[in-house]
Amino acid sequence: MKFLIITYEYDWRIGGVMALNLLAKMLKEQGHEVTGVGTAKSPHFNVISFQDAHKVAQHNDVWTIYPEVISGNPFNAKNVVRWVLYYPGVLGGNKEYDDSEVVVTYHDTFVQGTKYDGAPLLHIRDSQVNVFSDLGIERKIDGILIKKGHATFEQRKQKYVIPYVDDLLNVIVIDNELQRIADMQQLNLLYNRIRYFISFDCETYHSVMAAMAGCTSIIVPQDGVTKDQIIEDFKYGIAYGFDDIAHAEQTRHLVHDYARSMRFDNQDSIERLLKAIKS
Repeated sequence: MKFLIITYEYDWRIGGVMALNLLAKMLKEQGHEVTGVGTAKSPHFNVISFQDAHKVAQHNDVWTIYPEVISGNPFNAKNVVRWVLYYPGVLGGNKEYDDSEVVVTYHDTFVQGTKYDGAPLLHIRDSQVNVFSDLGIERKIDGILIKKGHATFEQRKQKYVIPYVDDLLNVIVIDNELQRIADMQQLNLLYNRIRYFISFDCETYHSVMAAMAGCTSIIVPQDGVTKDQIIEDFKYGIAYGFDDIAHAEQTRHLVHDYARSMRFDNQDSIERLLKAIKS
């Protein structure tokens, strides 16, 4: 099959961009033709210009993949796959899509309660198990990751962090550090210096990477969201709130094997995508 993937400039710091690039890699490995636009640094695309992409998207045998943050159908594509990588409309794009589009989602939680509830899962992940590990470095700092949790940061910090811990070490904001770090290897070194990894973003894979690096990885609870409702990726080595730390520590040894097993769901995800298109 022929695919045109619309994304943004390649950046290992942005989960959605990395997911789109990994999807391209997997499709190419299966023999599909993959063209990309907006990502000149990607090693996995046959990169073309925006002008050429408009022409390619209008071919009858090409499927154009848009992330949910792109509004409408700007390339006037004949066949559209909409990959919902986050809650529709929250970070940009539309809340609903044209009825002609094939809608798939990264996590079922992103489309719960919408007309796309039950959409096929396209859950492509790079586990990073060969990068993140505990190096035995002394942990002298604690880290806070805000990312998509910025809207409720202050309220959740006062309610779920301050009352539970009175011995925070020199606290850094990991969002700032990410701008100074060159790659995942350097990120592993940073996480090896962190004791408590405190994430206000309930969906980021950084929580898993931090656990693999030996941090006490904690997701700050969100009002109205129970532990059973958070993403399945976080079942081992991660605490949902400070009073769940015992679970994180007792199951940390399972994180690498569980992350490694994700590659099987990657393959299943590709099959679900192709099935959704064909049906």
